[in-house]
Amino acid sequence: MPEAATLTALQDAAAQRAQSLGLPTRRLESWHYTDLQKLLPLTSVDAPARAVELPELFAPLDPLRLVFVDGCLQDLPMALPEGLRIDKMGDNDVGHLDNYGDDGLLATNLANFKDGVTVTVSTQVARPVEFVWACSSADKAAYGRVMLQVEKGAGLKVLETHQGTGLSHLAVEITLAENAQLEIVKTHLADLEQAGITQTNCRLETGARLKTVLVGLQARLARHENNIVFNGADAHAEIASVLLASDNQHMDVTSCLDHRVADTTSETVARTVLDQQARGVFQGKVIVRQDAQRVDANQKSDALMLSRQAEMNAKPELEIYADDVACAHGSAIGEIDRDAIFFLRSRGLSLDEARHLLISGFMAEIIERISDDHIQAVLTGLIADKLVQVEGQA
Repeated sequence: MPEAATLTALQDAAAQRAQSLGLPTRRLESWHYTDLQKLLPLTSVDAPARAVELPELFAPLDPLRLVFVDGCLQDLPMALPEGLRIDKMGDNDVGHLDNYGDDGLLATNLANFKDGVTVTVSTQVARPVEFVWACSSADKAAYGRVMLQVEKGAGLKVLETHQGTGLSHLAVEITLAENAQLEIVKTHLADLEQAGITQTNCRLETGARLKTVLVGLQARLARHENNIVFNGADAHAEIASVLLASDNQHMDVTSCLDHRVADTTSETVARTVLDQQARGVFQGKVIVRQDAQRVDANQKSDALMLSRQAEMNAKPELEIYADDVACAHGSAIGEIDRDAIFFLRSRGLSLDEARHLLISGFMAEIIERISDDHIQAVLTGLIADKLVQVEGQA
């Protein structure tokens, strides 16, 4: 593809490529369990905007808040702390955006996004950065782009919240330099008409540390895709998720962790709770390249089924070309333990109280991975509210 000199030219080329490729179908292995064509609402980037109310979930933390509504950045935060730079994307970023290849969804994003930001971190930044993504109406589509570079020895905490309705698609490119640290907490709490999709690509250099924790509670369709590449020894990634879905919700967590060098580690863990006709998807793939010796990579997906009509699809995979590795994967799907219910009821709890306690405890292990106690408390409260709603529908 010829090099595009401007962002506009790159977007025009991406639009042509997107039209040629189309959106992903179930013929693609990574989309086998999510029928995007069926689940997406009819949307347009040109649909009229409407007023949208966005609750500030983490206000007591005073995060640096970047709000995108219908793909448009509302304001850049003022008075940034030392070591943090945030800029709107422009022609200087063209070389970093031309990476969609044969991905029709990513090409569609590039062709249609209105505002994007580049974030550069050069030191340990204590104040978190929050990205809020929302669409204002059910017939509208919004696309967003973020490039995040954490330089050598630097660190940042990111809050990523998904709200609103319609179609929201966010593409994030992350580079973690030597000994850089990044923690991302994602919260999906949108309207039941929303289809929210994220694609996060991250490259880890020597000694880099990445932690992502996803809490998926509300949307018609939510898919969070992580593609992690390990380029340096002693790099580590932790990908954790907790999903609580009911009604006809469809929630998909798909990850690919590519260990390209020796002495790297990763952990992927998922807890899913499904009720009524909800559908959950866990796809986790670990690739260990030839000569990437002494890799330690583990995957575990556990699902709790509250209804016989719910459906869980779990597909952990290992693709290993080295011989000195410690890699494992596992998956468990089942109902609430009747013996545990009996034990709790024998201690004076009602049936509803016992069920609530067991379900909450099942999800708590993921929330406890978050380093900030206040964020833990906020997300625990959101899960409790959603669980009360689910139990009320039983």
